[in-house]
Amino acid sequence: MALVVAAARTGLMSSAPAWPAEPLCDVVDQAGQRGEQVLLGTLATWGMTPPVVVADAAYGTNAHLRTALAERDIAYVLAIRADVTAHLFDTEPEAPERHGDIGCWPQPCYRHPAPSAAELAAGLKREALATVTWRQGSRGDLRSRFAAMRVRPAGKTVERPIRAAASAEQGWWDGILPGCWLLIDWSRCHRISPLLPATA
Repeated sequence: MALVVAAARTGLMSSAPAWPAEPLCDVVDQAGQRGEQVLLGTLATWGMTPPVVVADAAYGTNAHLRTALAERDIAYVLAIRADVTAHLFDTEPEAPERHGDIGCWPQPCYRHPAPSAAELAAGLKREALATVTWRQGSRGDLRSRFAAMRVRPAGKTVERPIRAAASAEQGWWDGILPGCWLLIDWSRCHRISPLLPATA
């Protein structure tokens, strides 16, 4: 994604528009679309769909970008800040009790605040981490300890479009947020990815 933006800004794409100097996640155009929606929409008009988007935490922490990618079925691996929240994959929303026969049935929701990625990582047992070596560096092997866990990203920005789409389609929402993989580099950062299938 960053490479496409850089190429467009330097004029390497003959039909590229003039990209703003601000980070795309902070840009809103005249139609009210956010920068990431403008970028993905422009790529679509050029007949281009990235097979996968890789970006740092400046983009990955932005729930609007993750939602835009998910809506377009574009796979991604995005770094996130440690304070991004997510529910454990097996956590299920619960519907509050209905009092009386009048009014709508209460919508299911997660009853407890979602923990941060840092809290999820801190709760891992030692055996959940695996040492991975990815290449030979100038000072020896480059390696770190990694763990992968299924989570459901949380927050109003994540929930709002899902709730709206479900309500428009079937009139109600079951409260279940979509899942993805949280890949944890124990020594350096947290990464969130929907690329791998769910495990039993």
